[in-house]
Amino acid sequence: DALIRYGGCQIIGSAYVGTGNNDAVRKLLHVAVSDVSDDVRRCAVMSIGFVLTNNPEQCVRVVQLLSESYNPHARYGAAMAVGIACAGTGNVNAAKLLEPMRRDKVDFVQQGAAIASALVLVQQSEDRLSKFRDEMQKMSADSSETTMSKMGAIMASGILDCGGRNCTISLKSRTGRPRMTSTLGVLVFTQYWYWFPFGHFLSVATVPTAFIGVDKTLQMPHYECVSEAKPSLFKYADYLSDEKDKKTTEVKKAVLSTTKKAQKLLKEKLLREGKDPSGLEDVSMDADDNVPSRPQSRAAKDKMDVTEEVKPPKEEKEEKGEEETSKVNEPEPESEILTNPSRVTPQQEKFISFDPAARFIPCESSSATTSSTKEKSRVGRGFVVLKDQTPEEDVFYVELAFKPAEVAGASDGGAAAAADDDEPAPPEEFEFDEDD
Repeated sequence: DALIRYGGCQIIGSAYVGTGNNDAVRKLLHVAVSDVSDDVRRCAVMSIGFVLTNNPEQCVRVVQLLSESYNPHARYGAAMAVGIACAGTGNVNAAKLLEPMRRDKVDFVQQGAAIASALVLVQQSEDRLSKFRDEMQKMSADSSETTMSKMGAIMASGILDCGGRNCTISLKSRTGRPRMTSTLGVLVFTQYWYWFPFGHFLSVATVPTAFIGVDKTLQMPHYECVSEAKPSLFKYADYLSDEKDKKTTEVKKAVLSTTKKAQKLLKEKLLREGKDPSGLEDVSMDADDNVPSRPQSRAAKDKMDVTEEVKPPKEEKEEKGEEETSKVNEPEPESEILTNPSRVTPQQEKFISFDPAARFIPCESSSATTSSTKEKSRVGRGFVVLKDQTPEEDVFYVELAFKPAEVAGASDGGAAAAADDDEPAPPEEFEFDEDD
């Protein structure tokens, strides 16, 4: 039964996730090239990605030949395996392998390659993402693309911006151990092939990318750390603009044949009346110019007498260009100060440094000794417990932008104190009579 073999491949992938077990990889490769069912072959190749999450480079090498298979289901599985194993890593070899697959002749292979590329490139710098982001926007808006290709482009765009661009996809913890919840989320996500609502399970695999410093009371004090990298390297992506680029080109006006006839008749009429028709040589040959103008009002005439200094558009463009060039010429700072809390991507974590002379320092790096003014720390992302070096002073905490809702009945100590604001009141007590 093909369905049993399909489930067996998923069992091997989920049981040996992150282990790199050679026997499991060998078994899955055998099924991927020998099974008679396309669904089983696709699942076997995808399961290789789960087994090799601990070694993304090896996964790229293992499925490289399968990415060129004659079977489109094997090619789709190879793309998804690379996306699963290299999720959130920005692996260069994985991105190069997936790029030609996004132009595959089969639409569902394009869909899988687009999703896998987004899994690999999530939370990368905009220098790498801008080209791929534009490609996905163009694919999703192109009417000539198939529905499956458009769906892949739309899902890829959503993955790139997951969590408001404050999350990444990761199947491993920071210590390298497999995250079971993420593995489960991605495993169910791959079943969108049969039922598209399963795609929402990818949110289970998302991990927030932020630095949140808390003290012993688990509140966020005012604190600053330094990102020793250029701000443009890890900045947010620019918002999409609805305005299209308008090219200013000279429009050649069409000359109507009726206009020529009307001018010829007018010229003959002036000749009959004994007037000089030479003034017609300067008349425009456009139909709009032959329409008599409306008489202007007195207010309009008075307004025309007022002379206003209007700059030609060329001068306005030159002034704007000078302002833009002045902004561009300003040197970009080599570092950036981040306040608590702040967005810190996995690639940015190694650039985060803490001042040991500050009032708050991370507990993990507080015992480390260094001769420099700033020390590198391994805790640059996630929840970081801060140690107060001057506990006798007052602490100022970050005020939350939202306020918790007041519980109904909390003031009078009623039974509704534990209820939410939108929760209706319970019904009054009554006796139920079965015979009534």
